[in-house]
Amino acid sequence: MRALYLLPLFALTACLSEGPEDASAPFDVCSTALTMQHEALDMAMTDPPACVGDSDCVPFSMGVRCEEVLNIGDCTRAVHRVVAERYDAKSVNERICKAVRGSELGCDVSPLCAAIGPTVCLAGECTTAPTVR
Repeated sequence: MRALYLLPLFALTACLSEGPEDASAPFDVCSTALTMQHEALDMAMTDPPACVGDSDCVPFSMGVRCEEVLNIGDCTRAVHRVVAERYDAKSVNERICKAVRGSELGCDVSPLCAAIGPTVCLAGECTTAPTVR
């Protein structure tokens, strides 16, 4: 399961950045936000419990939006409900927005996501299957 969020996503990315007015060095909004986002996910994914039934698995997305400065989309995936609770999306979003506040140029990451089916527990791991249309 952990490898799912590490898989490269085909993304349309427009990422231009320049530091806040008081910074002396260039500031990379995309890099900063993505690093903070993945550090939070790594912490949430530390020793996740194995699922024992489908009810342990929930759909999870970790997109971030900060007014006109930052918009990071994310594809929904299946995780154990404990991982989703640990991630605390609202707090992560607030920390990232605070870190990039004042940036003159922003970042927009829009991944191309496949539709997913229901979340299920399979051999102790939460997963989804792509929906067939």
